[in-house]
Amino acid sequence: MAPGGPTSTNESEEDDDLGIKSGSVIESSHKKYIVTKMLGEGGFGAVYRVYDSTNPSLEYALKVERKLETRRDSKLKMELIKYRSDSVIDATKRFQIAILKLVSSERAEKSHFTKIIDRGKKEKYFFLVMQLVGKSLADLKTTRPYKVFTMATGIGASIQCLEAVEDLHKHGFIHRDLKPANYAVGLGDQARVVTLRRSQRIFQIYILDFGIARRILNEKGEIKTPRVSVAFKGTVKFAAIACHKRKELGPKDDCESWFYLLLDLLLING
Repeated sequence: MAPGGPTSTNESEEDDDLGIKSGSVIESSHKKYIVTKMLGEGGFGAVYRVYDSTNPSLEYALKVERKLETRRDSKLKMELIKYRSDSVIDATKRFQIAILKLVSSERAEKSHFTKIIDRGKKEKYFFLVMQLVGKSLADLKTTRPYKVFTMATGIGASIQCLEAVEDLHKHGFIHRDLKPANYAVGLGDQARVVTLRRSQRIFQIYILDFGIARRILNEKGEIKTPRVSVAFKGTVKFAAIACHKRKELGPKDDCESWFYLLLDLLLING
């Protein structure tokens, strides 16, 4: 459910459950957003391309999650990443899970996390208005010869992917679903080149989809006691060995998944 490049897009198609279609107006307590098209759809909701009703040039991704009575916590709560410099605001007491929200700061210019613009809720769903990003690394890879990146591009991209994971770990979270589809390049001003090697352009890369991310620290800032057995979380192709064994995951397992991601970007039929 990442707000990446368009997938199964149909501007006249309406979501039967949510009633959202091209031209729909989504209103928060601050602004109104006009839906232009659907970017992607998942089991719990969908992602739409929208623009600010007062300034059509300002486009965003609107991520929607259906309200389900059986779910105590919204997956979107894991999408809100909030830090200023090196401090992190922990809102577990209010929502019983961590809410992270990226806000404007000097660090934000170098951040691999998409900006949260707005949020709200309706009768049938919760929503987040987020920075719009471009195609995912998975989509970009398919456009290349043999469907892999060059060594320079692949290494440069994977370094940014690892930097994003490092930031997440520093704030006490693990992602648990690292893969090329959960990273995307920026659009517009956010698509700036951050590295230039031998005419190879490496664009700013953003980490996406914190739906199954997990906080690994308790309220005292200590590592939580590992659970004896856990359900499989993630994507089979990129999951760490511990995940396949139904063991508790930690930062090392994200790093293992990152290594599989690296191989996927560089190896034919990886």
